[in-house]
Amino acid sequence: MDRLLTALITIPTKATLQLSEQSINNIIILKQVVGCINPVYEALGRARSTLLATIRDLCMPAKLEGVQELINHVINSDITYQKSPLDLRNQRCYAVKSGVNGLLDVARQTYKEATADVYQLVSDLRTEYSLSLNSKFESSRGFYLRLAASEVEDRPLPPLFVNVIRRKNIIECTTLELMKRNAKATSYIFLIQGDKTIQELIENIRGEISALFRICEGVAMLDMVGFRQHLGDYHDQRFTVVDCIVWPTRHYNGLWYVTPDGSDLPSTHKALQSDHNLQTRLPYERDDIPSGSGSTIHASSQMMHMQPSNLVFR
Repeated sequence: MDRLLTALITIPTKATLQLSEQSINNIIILKQVVGCINPVYEALGRARSTLLATIRDLCMPAKLEGVQELINHVINSDITYQKSPLDLRNQRCYAVKSGVNGLLDVARQTYKEATADVYQLVSDLRTEYSLSLNSKFESSRGFYLRLAASEVEDRPLPPLFVNVIRRKNIIECTTLELMKRNAKATSYIFLIQGDKTIQELIENIRGEISALFRICEGVAMLDMVGFRQHLGDYHDQRFTVVDCIVWPTRHYNGLWYVTPDGSDLPSTHKALQSDHNLQTRLPYERDDIPSGSGSTIHASSQMMHMQPSNLVFR
């Protein structure tokens, strides 16, 4: 979520098709993320811990109303993030509601017709040549054809099919007409994703981004507390995993310590047991690794200087 919010507040220096695609993807993901916050708020409804109550207050639905209204005004309610390249392209294509932009609606209708022409061509080829052709889609290649290699073992493919590639028991190919129709559909995608509606939505969301960052911090802290509760105390012969975690933040008064059982103590509490020494293992840059040694050797050399009783932050 933190990476998503950072992408939303980053202002690009140059508009590109890849940037437009990623911007729509970010909005679709943000829509799903916002929908997941309310269950967190409800789950913490009876929390008595001060820390959990603070996280619950950060996730109050009222604090998301501004972002939710902006998204609902522009984005269709049934839009979700998809893993399939073709499904994701269709989700990007139809993410914006009809009526928001008339030219966008015309471009989408034309794209729909161009895509239907692709499927119709595949159906015609299947019937004409008596082959079990299936249409496939990849982001880099667009639509192409696939069939089982066993269907053409006793006969060659007609010369109509070009760019033939055999992958084990599968043959992939295309035709010149399919390439033309594929290019036509892609050209309308350029028009659709070049629309300014999504960029205007992102600019409006930036005005509400502070509340989203606070929720992000709260959920991250909740995740850490839950993980600590699940993991428990783990010790090995070289070092001790953190017995308490200090979480400084400007959103709260003072510091809070999270103990292994998930409870919290204010920084004014003096009875918290800690180890004798405090050492850290900070992330290293690639240039910091000695020449000829890998990351594992580098980490081991650091751990050799730590005593078993040390408190270690990684």
